[in-house]
Amino acid sequence: MGHLSVVIPPDIADSEGSEASAVEGGSVELKCHANGVPEAFTAWKREGGRNIIFRDENGNEEKVVESYVGPSLLLKGLRRADMGTYWCIASNGVPPKKSRKYEVTVLFPPLVRPATVVVWGMVDKQVTLQCYVEASPKSLTTWQRGKSHTGAKLLNSSKYIISEDNNHNNQNNYAIRTNLTINRLKKNDFGDYTCSAVNAYGRANSTITLKENHDNNDDDNNNNNNNTATNNNNTNNDPPSQTTPQKTTKSKRVGYGK
Repeated sequence: MGHLSVVIPPDIADSEGSEASAVEGGSVELKCHANGVPEAFTAWKREGGRNIIFRDENGNEEKVVESYVGPSLLLKGLRRADMGTYWCIASNGVPPKKSRKYEVTVLFPPLVRPATVVVWGMVDKQVTLQCYVEASPKSLTTWQRGKSHTGAKLLNSSKYIISEDNNHNNQNNYAIRTNLTINRLKKNDFGDYTCSAVNAYGRANSTITLKENHDNNDDDNNNNNNNTATNNNNTNNDPPSQTTPQKTTKSKRVGYGK
């Protein structure tokens, strides 16, 4: 007499949310329970082929893997680089496999770094100042004249063009570059400019000094320096190295609700 074997493809039965967040240094646990016949197992992977990094409570790295097998994924000592999409993939040899997407968000105060601390410009020319900002949740970024974030805020106009982009870093969605373009420079435009960022976890700012270049022959060199800053695309979001040491202002706690 024949024997009938019933097989059922895998399914993910969790009703828990597919989003998790914690402050930097904290921990999150993602759970993904699968069923099926034969019994299904689950494996975890990061989107884009990025590694999964396991750390202890103090943030010390314990192991780095491309994938991890188990019904839950515990991430401790979180760093901002851990932020992103994680996939739970359930399989039991019966097609099709089942997958579920989880979003991990790491929360931290802003970090602001100038592309270069000194920018040279010429009267009647255009110049662009740039700062790199890391923050989660996304920060409010502004530009001011002077060395303090309390100065008068600059607004978009025919004189100033303020923009931001994150195309320089296609992996870290917490990092942006903010740009201040100044048109038709005048003598009184030279001096200090501050780029500031604030979110619910803190505030940070950094100052760039715009200096006048009196030598027309140096215009090409100035353009080359600006292009170096504009085209910085390394994955660590590090601004280009400069002869003048860069200044980074530490974040300050502000009284925002989380």
